[in-house]
Amino acid sequence: MRVSSRFTLPPRTNAPAALPGRRLNSAYLPWIGLALLALLLALSAALAITQRQHIIESERNNAALLARMLEEQASRHLDATELVLDNIGVQVKLSTAQQMVALNPALLEASRGTPMLRSLSVVDERGLILASSGAENRRVRIDLEMVGRPRQPGQSRLGTWLAGHDLVPAGIPSDRPTANGSVPEPIQPGVGLVAMTRTATSADGQTLYMVAALHTGFLADQFESTLKDSGHSATLLNYQGMVVATTSRRIEAGDVVAMHPDLLNQLPREDHGSFEGAGLDGIDVVAAFRAVRIHPWVVLVERPASAIVASWRTDMTWLVLATLFLGALIAAATGLAWRTLRTHEQLEDALATAKQRLEENERALRSVIEAAPAPMFVLDALGHYAMVNHAFEDFLGIQRSAIIGTGLPLATHLQQLAYHPTHDVAIWQGAGRSHYLDDLPGADGRLREALVSKVAIAREDGRPRAVIGSITDVTELREAERHTREAMQIAQQASESKNEFIANMSHGLRTPLQSVLGFAELGKWRSAEQRPLQEMFSDIHAAGKRMLLLVNDLLDMSKLESTVGTMHCDLADAVNLTRELINELQPLCTARGITVRQFGLFETDGESGESAVWVDRLRLQQALRNVLENALRFSPAGSSIDIELIRSADGYLNWNIRDRGPGIPESERPYLFEAFFHGHRNRDDGGGFGLGLAITSKILHAHGGSAWAENHPDGGAVFHLRMPSGTDMSKSKPSSSNLNISAV
Repeated sequence: MRVSSRFTLPPRTNAPAALPGRRLNSAYLPWIGLALLALLLALSAALAITQRQHIIESERNNAALLARMLEEQASRHLDATELVLDNIGVQVKLSTAQQMVALNPALLEASRGTPMLRSLSVVDERGLILASSGAENRRVRIDLEMVGRPRQPGQSRLGTWLAGHDLVPAGIPSDRPTANGSVPEPIQPGVGLVAMTRTATSADGQTLYMVAALHTGFLADQFESTLKDSGHSATLLNYQGMVVATTSRRIEAGDVVAMHPDLLNQLPREDHGSFEGAGLDGIDVVAAFRAVRIHPWVVLVERPASAIVASWRTDMTWLVLATLFLGALIAAATGLAWRTLRTHEQLEDALATAKQRLEENERALRSVIEAAPAPMFVLDALGHYAMVNHAFEDFLGIQRSAIIGTGLPLATHLQQLAYHPTHDVAIWQGAGRSHYLDDLPGADGRLREALVSKVAIAREDGRPRAVIGSITDVTELREAERHTREAMQIAQQASESKNEFIANMSHGLRTPLQSVLGFAELGKWRSAEQRPLQEMFSDIHAAGKRMLLLVNDLLDMSKLESTVGTMHCDLADAVNLTRELINELQPLCTARGITVRQFGLFETDGESGESAVWVDRLRLQQALRNVLENALRFSPAGSSIDIELIRSADGYLNWNIRDRGPGIPESERPYLFEAFFHGHRNRDDGGGFGLGLAITSKILHAHGGSAWAENHPDGGAVFHLRMPSGTDMSKSKPSSSNLNISAV
């Protein structure tokens, strides 16, 4: 091998070459893996505990809501009974005690109009029933103390639970013989009533008692209907722990049960609350209670803790599987990393041993360069080839003897490889490194795209002593990039096919859904005489409408995300379009007592022409409808919604829609207009699919506008919709690029 005399290596040193320090010892990797597994288990346990607490808290809230609903039912029936006693009291005051028998028809009519009443009776001071809606009660003497004598005139009193189908025999002591001298037959357990008693003064001045026998089993049936298959049980008790009505199969009406200490501690101070612990039947429950208005009763809703834990365990199945998967992944990664690092350590040890044996001279450098798999070359200070390796010969298809030490002119590509007039100026001035791409002819004659890297070995004065270069063939890498671009195009086509599929699917679902809704409406009309059947058809109709709403939203999203969503715009009046939508939603506003107030351009009736807009009419009304329906959902009954339409100085129309609801949590504002986003309030009230506001944002952006929301300083939320007006056609007329909207 011939070597140019113009190139020499740096002087040899006796010190061995320093090896790079090891950052990590393989012996530590198993401990790191164990630490990661422990951290994974800790995180999984923390997540499981947090999820359990969340489920229990959610169950508390659910039980509290059910307790409130059941308390309202009980209070409503008790208030109806109070009203009946008021009406009967007026008739009692106009009649003497001897004339009370004439009230029997009125008592019968009043009891038939109130489903909770067993009977209505008028009783004198001795307990003799002077008049009653039930024929078996008339002229029978009852125990007023047992029924519950009112403590103060003019006030109603609820007695304790009494066994019996009606006031007779419920108001007669069990040891008192009947009129024919026989002892009353025993009453079936759980069958009984509670008497509501009120005093009244007859026309002849006698103090009489109006007694309403309340059918507590009716309340139990009402509770059962409300709870349905929720897994909860409801019990109505008085403050002494006597069960008045219950849906539980473990206890019966009339039982005296031990109430939880938390319930006893909270009940005197709070009219509602919740707790965890032993329930009325002794098993652990999550419960909520609410005291009945005015009357000394309390509604208790319970759900067994075992059912909640079972639900939690079901939810945790995915966490267990994920933990096992990640644990296996960590173990496998740790083992692979340990094996790789151990191999790397062995290689480093072997390399260190080899480097200690190698001499720091030209022969050592030649050995290293020759062993390199990449094509490498060395240039002397004059830019002549001083050395090339076998990979260089194989790559370019040239023998080293043809370019080293011949003094003959070289091919153009070899000259440019030695000195590139664009990229090598700095490196030959001692500025360090050079990297560039160049096309070089390969051994097979085809051009290969190569990455050329060069580094200068500088003298003490900074001038290059030599330049070492390497060649990396990136032809296959470029081919891979081309294939990647083609794959991305295929993926984009697949995405467009997906959007068209959603659109076609939504179109296909709408027709059968319309049929379901039609048959449900027909069923509701034909089942007017059968209340349970009518309720079933109502449920079907409501579910169908909700499904149709989702299908319509999906169809809208697919239209806005694909070329199907081309809009049809013309010049329209924003005031008229908005008022049409307000008139459409007026029945919903009236039903909730909500007033829609209009300000700004609505007060000019559009005469000034400032409300003109270049818009797709249906899309604009769809965007406004989504925002107004959202405002109606969260506005309290009896409040108002303010809609202001103004034209700003920059020629944009601005809709400012404010409600009086609870406002928007700050943590949810950045995600409010994202598709399928459900805020905390939506999860609680069960409304919507999270598409409405996303569709609104897309429609506004397609028209060159925008949408955002904020909280009002005085309460409630304010939604802002902004769109170019029709007077500035350069801003307001959507371009073709606006019509094909990217995915949400």
